[in-house]
Amino acid sequence: RFVFCCQNINPNANGSAIFFFDGTVVKDYTSVIANPDYKNPLGGILTKAKYVTYFGERINFSIPNIGGIDFYQGLLYSGIRDSSGNGDKFNAPGSGLLQLDTQDFITGIVINGQFLSIKATRSDWVIEKTADAFNPYFSRKVFGVLGTNADFSAVVWDDQVKSLGKTGILTSDGRNSLRIDDKIPYFTRDEIEQIDFNLIYGGFDRNNNQFLWSYKQSGSGSSTQDKVLSYNYEESTWSVYDYRVTVFGQTDIGIDLSWDDIHEGSGDPSWATWDTTEDIWDQIGLGEAVQKTLAGDDLGFIYKLDVDNDDNFATISSITQASEAVISVSIPGIIVGDSVVVSNVLGMTQINNFDPNEETDPDFVPYTVTAIGAGTITINVESTLFDAATPNTGNVSKDISFKATTIPFNPYRDLGKRCYVSHVEFLIENNGGYLKVDVFADEEESPFKQDILLLPDADSTKTRQWISMSVDNEANFHTFVLKQQS
Repeated sequence: RFVFCCQNINPNANGSAIFFFDGTVVKDYTSVIANPDYKNPLGGILTKAKYVTYFGERINFSIPNIGGIDFYQGLLYSGIRDSSGNGDKFNAPGSGLLQLDTQDFITGIVINGQFLSIKATRSDWVIEKTADAFNPYFSRKVFGVLGTNADFSAVVWDDQVKSLGKTGILTSDGRNSLRIDDKIPYFTRDEIEQIDFNLIYGGFDRNNNQFLWSYKQSGSGSSTQDKVLSYNYEESTWSVYDYRVTVFGQTDIGIDLSWDDIHEGSGDPSWATWDTTEDIWDQIGLGEAVQKTLAGDDLGFIYKLDVDNDDNFATISSITQASEAVISVSIPGIIVGDSVVVSNVLGMTQINNFDPNEETDPDFVPYTVTAIGAGTITINVESTLFDAATPNTGNVSKDISFKATTIPFNPYRDLGKRCYVSHVEFLIENNGGYLKVDVFADEEESPFKQDILLLPDADSTKTRQWISMSVDNEANFHTFVLKQQS
């Protein structure tokens, strides 16, 4: 079963806001008709909860509402799962309500190995299993000075739980809770409106060693998440993606083969002999056996991360000749206001604003999506006088903008001296495309050099080239902003 609850699920006619999916339909978890093994806790009727986990062979509901009372520090746990159905009974021996010894509200819960990591507004807690079947859990506080405010930001990997608070980004190993955002110490304060913290949702991408958090950028005007904060724990680096993701999830994707089916004729040629296979022993026959990260947005689109093609890509079936061109497409994850690129259209070649055969084109201007229809997008280009488009040719994709800001530079700052920069050299790979650079002095809002183009020589036989850019400026410190459209 898939049991689910949340903060704002509307209750059904019976007043219940806890449900389960049995593989066919969604049912009321607290209904004895839909779930005959279910029994309410002794304190009253269970109507809702904020989080649900399966831990210690028990179903655990955090911040449950029992008898009309919200237990903000509570963890309601069922009896241990057995043949008598105690796994759905909250009045059976071994079930109960554990309350943390704190006034903090619970703001997250994840399973971290052999214990539950509980996040609260100003503290961290751990719930561990005991050997006593009738008192299965005990709680202890984790040493730390900060708490978690983003209710669904907690993510676990490698025995570390990362979460977001209004005063910083935290990591906890069950013993200590520390800040990890020394490179971006004011991010959660400056980049996220405090009232929008509950929109933050955490995820993990093990292929790229990244923790991910979707959030709504301060002042963006968006109604939901429009950015993704990424932390690469291998390199201790941070980045922000311009991407609308509401939630993250995980899935194992593979080929369903029996043991006898594993041979060179049904899969990888290396299966011909055991000693040449490149697959891990317990993953042979699974194809994409590594766990994949999924992302979903508020439009209902689901994306698989770590693939070679951009998810916001669609093939074109037709284009109108009109004051604003209407493009018929297989629906991509594109909405009004997005910047898009049209390429490979035949007939109406005038509408192509980017040539994918060219490695670099620093001067291309993307179109803007002005309307979305049923299987169509409208862009801000007049195609009335264009040639007719050849049906089923071309594609449209979302423009991807890249920007990186360097740490303010002055090696003599601790001596109280200003720094004069004559020029800067960039080592750019030939197949990396162009780069544009803005240069800021001190904390000025406007750059004194803007959109300086650095373009590798396409005829060079070198794989990487040094490209010099003149700065010729003295300041307390210089900051360089590197930009590219792709």
